Amino acid sequence: MRRLAALLLSLALLPLGASEPIFRIKVTMTGRSGDASFSSSLEIGYAPCAIWTGGSGGGTGSPAETLEKAGGLAGLHKGGSLPFYAKTYNGSANGSDGSSADVMTLGPGIARWKERDKYNASERQTDATDRPDHRQAVRFTRTATGARITDFDLGVVSAGLGGYIGCANPYGMEIDGQLVVKFCSFEITNEELANWKHLNKTKSQTFTDVNGSVSVTAQLYVELEDPGEVDVEIEGYDSWIPTGNLDSEAKPGNTIRVKAKVHATGEPGMEADRKARIFFELVKVGEEPGVCANWPTHPAEKGYDLRILQPENAHLELITKDLKFKTKNLVKEGKL
Repeated sequence: MRRLAALLLSLALLPLGASEPIFRIKVTMTGRSGDASFSSSLEIGYAPCAIWTGGSGGGTGSPAETLEKAGGLAGLHKGGSLPFYAKTYNGSANGSDGSSADVMTLGPGIARWKERDKYNASERQTDATDRPDHRQAVRFTRTATGARITDFDLGVVSAGLGGYIGCANPYGMEIDGQLVVKFCSFEITNEELANWKHLNKTKSQTFTDVNGSVSVTAQLYVELEDPGEVDVEIEGYDSWIPTGNLDSEAKPGNTIRVKAKVHATGEPGMEADRKARIFFELVKVGEEPGVCANWPTHPAEKGYDLRILQPENAHLELITKDLKFKTKNLVKEGKL
C-alpha cells in the first residue's frame, strides 16, 4: 500500500516592522515678528532605533526586535518604552522676504536641507557616518491608559541662511520652556493603540512673547503600506496522493507544483502595492524508511517522505535542506 504523508505549506510575508516608519508627525507653523512673517511645514516619519539609546535602558536584542516580539506597540508592557529615530523628512518653508527652503530624504535618516533668498543659497545635509538610527528623535512609552509619544521636533524647515524664515521660533521665544515640552507630546488611549493603523490626532497652540507670535499645529498619524496577503495555488492538490518511486527508492516519486502570489489585503486577485519575501516550508513530514509501508523489505535510503528538491528550485534560497526555502528577493509571485 502507499504511505501517505501530510503536506502543509507555510508562507509568510516579511513584516514591515522597522523597514517602514511606524508613525509620522507633521508640524506646520505660521509666525510673525514685526514686519517679518513665515510659514513652514515639516513631516517626519519615525522608525525604531537600531540600538537602545536616549536613556532607554533597553533589553535583549534591538528596539525593532522588541517591537516584533510584542506583536506591535500595544503589546509592550506597561512602563516599557522604545526610542525612535527620524527616518524620513519632507517639508518646505517660505519667508516674507522672498526666501524659501525645502528638505528631502536621501536615505534612512539622511536628508538634505536647502534655503535660498534673492542673493544667496545655503545647504546642509545629515552626516551619514553619524548613524542617524542610533539617535533618538522621539520616545514611545507604554502607560496604564495607553501610551505617550514625547520630545518630537518642532523644527522650522531651513538650512541656516537666516532671513525671515523662523523669525518667531518657539524654541527661541521668551516663554516658559515647559509649555513647548508639553506641546511636543501626544497622549494615546488603549483604544487608539488597538486601532493603530487608523490613528490620526491633531493639536494646535499659539506661542507669544513681546517680539512676536507663532501658531503651531502638530498632526500625528499612521500611514502604513498595505502588508498584503498571499493566494496559494497547488495544481491538482485535491486528487494528489504522494507516491514513491517503486523502481528506485533513491529517486523522487511524483511531484506537485505550488504558486504563491501576493495580493492586496481583502482583495483576492488585486495586485498588492508591495513586494514580499515568500517562505515555502514543509512541516510535520514523516521519515518512514522505504518507498511505501512494505517496500523495499530492507530499505537503504533515509530522509523525509516529502521534500523540496533543491536542483529543481535553484531560483529559491535554501534555509533548511529538503524542507524550507525562500525567495531570494522581494517578489510579487513565487513558485515551487
